[in-house]
Amino acid sequence: MNSEENNEKIVVNKLFLVGNGLDLALGLKTSYNDFMFWLLKKYLLKSVESYGEQNAPEGYSTYNDFYRRNLVDRVYGYSRNDLFDVLIRKNYDKQKLIEIFKNFNTIDELFEFINKDNILIEINARRKNGLFEHIYNQTNLGWVDIEAVYFELIKDLVNTNKRQNIDEIENYNKDLTSLIIELNEYLQEIEIDIPSEIASNFFEQFAAPIKNEDIFYSKDFQVDNQNGHLYFLNFNYTESLKLILNGSGLELQNYTINHIHGSFHEGNPIIFGFGDEMDESYKKLEVLNDNRFFEFIKSFKYFSNSNYRNLLRFLDSGPFQACIYGHSCGLSDRIMLNEIFEHENCKSINIYFYEDENGSSDFTKKTMDISRHFNSNKLMRKKIVEFNPKNKIPQIKRK
Repeated sequence: MNSEENNEKIVVNKLFLVGNGLDLALGLKTSYNDFMFWLLKKYLLKSVESYGEQNAPEGYSTYNDFYRRNLVDRVYGYSRNDLFDVLIRKNYDKQKLIEIFKNFNTIDELFEFINKDNILIEINARRKNGLFEHIYNQTNLGWVDIEAVYFELIKDLVNTNKRQNIDEIENYNKDLTSLIIELNEYLQEIEIDIPSEIASNFFEQFAAPIKNEDIFYSKDFQVDNQNGHLYFLNFNYTESLKLILNGSGLELQNYTINHIHGSFHEGNPIIFGFGDEMDESYKKLEVLNDNRFFEFIKSFKYFSNSNYRNLLRFLDSGPFQACIYGHSCGLSDRIMLNEIFEHENCKSINIYFYEDENGSSDFTKKTMDISRHFNSNKLMRKKIVEFNPKNKIPQIKRK
């Protein structure tokens, strides 16, 4: 190749994979643990507000009539939803207990109260060994990934190969449907306030030009210093990204936001479930010939709108750099991430990282997570750009 060809400049687009790490960096309470804390607190308060025996479950004269028949001691407060029951089994002062619940700031405080020796509050999964019981138990241990729990339970059903177990999928799907309804309500209560100076910090990272050395194959060309199209593949359900771009006081000329998993706004329903079609158990799901197992597989949800095909059009439109920006790169989006990372137009993968209060970053963990979406480790090593301290995601510390 002659020197003139070596001097050829090409415009490279940027594809930002924006995940919940962005909302967490903004100090928003958008983790699964935050959601579970809100959900449990909501129904704990409902159980206290209905203190007394006048509002018994349907078909029973009193709380205690219901629980005597079910071999449970006296109950002073009770609430029920499609996922679980809350039972208060000690006679507290009503107003004092309401204040206790309202003053909980973390899920650890809530569980400490629930888990007292006498089990003063009892959370009963409606169905033994159901989806919510697994989610609740994992949350109690400190961390939960709802989508991953759901898929692991599905795989267990398939691998047991017993018809009576297979039918449990209906209950899992009902629980996940109820969780999505609650999640929609929770998201609408989150207030987002992003100071303009913070928005500008994020904006500067978004708009930074791609460096020629970021592209492994750049010996054949030079990267134009001007970015091409900025494509934000937004996995978050919130509007935080839009507020950053509109609130920085700066302006991007050429960008797109694709809410690939929807939002809580009408007309763009939340896509929630699992997307690891590369898992060896997925073939077993297909062989079952039972559509109930596909109800929360993301691939089938993507057909509800044009978002996924719009992404594919962008991937095919020209060379791009994939920028990991707060996305966990977990297995719940595996089929999509594989399609992005191994696409011939994906010239490199640039990781923006989170740094904790001790100065440790999640950069290395991200490289490991990304590797699981490649069929070729050789290709993976060529595409991932080395650590860059300038790629630290700005963080807001809120009280």
